[in-house]
Amino acid sequence: MKYIVQNSSSTYQTVIEEVINQNKDKIFDFFEHVEIDLPFNVYIYDSIESLVEGLHKRGFSKEPDYMCACFKDEDCSLNFFEPKDKPNENEWSKDDYKKVIFHELVHGIQFLIYGYTSEWINEGIANYLDGTYQKGIPWLMENYIKNNQSLIKKRSKKNLDAVTMIVMIMLISCFVI
Repeated sequence: MKYIVQNSSSTYQTVIEEVINQNKDKIFDFFEHVEIDLPFNVYIYDSIESLVEGLHKRGFSKEPDYMCACFKDEDCSLNFFEPKDKPNENEWSKDDYKKVIFHELVHGIQFLIYGYTSEWINEGIANYLDGTYQKGIPWLMENYIKNNQSLIKKRSKKNLDAVTMIVMIMLISCFVI
């Protein structure tokens, strides 16, 4: 792996390396795949704003407002920011952000093994492995709505009902399988 760190005095690379090294076996085991080298470029930005700006400078312009990390298959990169040492209640703590690092690692490893796959399967597997589905359907629906406010406002009531039904069917099928 190659690390590109915005702040050369940052030690957050060590945290990311620990999360990766502690969890990659679990992910490879889930996919029933032998461990392979991880050829990722790992970008570490100073803030969420720097992360979004850095992605735009690298040619990725369609990132949602709420994005706090991502795996980009186009350049095989994991993209993170370093949370503040003392975040307020609306910001990521360093401990909580470790779950985000794990989630994006799932996407990266899944891409290395299978190449391009549908977003619903990518997110479904990552959410399953990171424990998101253990929070229950009401939390999942609330989180979906919160993170898609601009999309929801653009849709009519009829379309919103259809989207809600599709999401519910997807979520329920995850629990049944």
